[in-house]
Amino acid sequence: MYHKLAMVGMSVLLFGATPAFRAFAQTAADSLAWEPERKLSWDDFQGAPEENTIIGARTFTTIKYRLYDNDTACRVVVRCLFLKKVSWKAEEHTTIYSLQHEQLHFDISELFARKLRKAFKEYKYSRATVNSDIAAIFKRICAEKTKFNKKYDKETVHCVDMTKQLVWNNKIYFMLEELKDYAVIR
Repeated sequence: MYHKLAMVGMSVLLFGATPAFRAFAQTAADSLAWEPERKLSWDDFQGAPEENTIIGARTFTTIKYRLYDNDTACRVVVRCLFLKKVSWKAEEHTTIYSLQHEQLHFDISELFARKLRKAFKEYKYSRATVNSDIAAIFKRICAEKTKFNKKYDKETVHCVDMTKQLVWNNKIYFMLEELKDYAVIR
C-alpha cells in the first residue's frame, strides 16, 4: 500500500509574475486538465488582460505531481493543467490562429508533463532521498519547459511568423507522439 507522502509541484508558464502566484490556489473548476480531444476555446481565458501590452493573450499552465511512497518503492502522479482564471486574452486579438498558438503552449506543458512522468518512471528509488530526488527532477524538467516556451515564442514571434508557427505545430505533435506511452490514460 502506498502512503501519500507529498503533493508538490507547480510550474507555471510565466509571462507575467503576479497572477502566477495566485495560480497555486486555483480550484478544480478554475482549471482544465490537458486532454488530446479537448482543445482550448477563447471562453477558457477568463483572466483580466494586462494593461498596456502588445501581446494578444497569455496562457498560464501548471504541472503538479503527487508522490506516493511505501518505504520500498514510490509512485508519482503528474497532472498538466490550464489555469482559466489567470490566462487572459485581449478581445481584439481573438483569432483562430492566435488561439492555436496558445493551445500549443498548453501542448508544450503536456509534453513536459510526459517527460516528467518518464523521468519519474526511470527513477531509481532511494528511501532516504526520495523527496529531494523527485523535487530535483521536477525542478530540472520545469526549467527546461520554461526555456522551451521562450524559444517557441521567440521563433514564432508570438505567432506572427506563420511559417515558423507551422514548423512548431508539427514539431510538438511529433514530440507528443514520441512520448505517447507517458500520456495519462483516461
